Amino acid sequence: MFGEADARETGELANLPMSVEGALGAQPTLSIDPDAPEPTEVVGTVVAEGSGEPVGETGLVVAAYHLATWDGVDGGNTWAQGYPEAVPLGQGTPLDALIGAPVGSRVVIQVPASGTSPAIGTVVEVLGYIPPRDAAVGGPGANSLN
Repeated sequence: MFGEADARETGELANLPMSVEGALGAQPTLSIDPDAPEPTEVVGTVVAEGSGEPVGETGLVVAAYHLATWDGVDGGNTWAQGYPEAVPLGQGTPLDALIGAPVGSRVVIQVPASGTSPAIGTVVEVLGYIPPRDAAVGGPGANSLN
């Protein structure tokens, strides 16, 4: 369910319009190339692959992140608040880009502008995955003493 800090860099960060500084598992900083075109769709890129189970399509992902807008404004991070966040998956949010990433991974997510919200880049540390309750739990006979 929860990962180890044993991720291995994939080399994919070199192909992205941003840089990420900071040791794996520690607070990262994110800088977006000011000349880079804004993303037109949500894209998640595993830049360091963990060895944990893959994040499923539903359930909760436990993640720490640092966010920056495409125009260079720091959007905050979970390290400043002192704890990671547990976020539901399968809700159509940009964090659905984490689906399939192994726990323990570092993922960069690019999100296009929407309405008055600017385009953003986010570096996410995938700390854990909590799958949804099994459909059989609580089903017929689940509380039976037989």
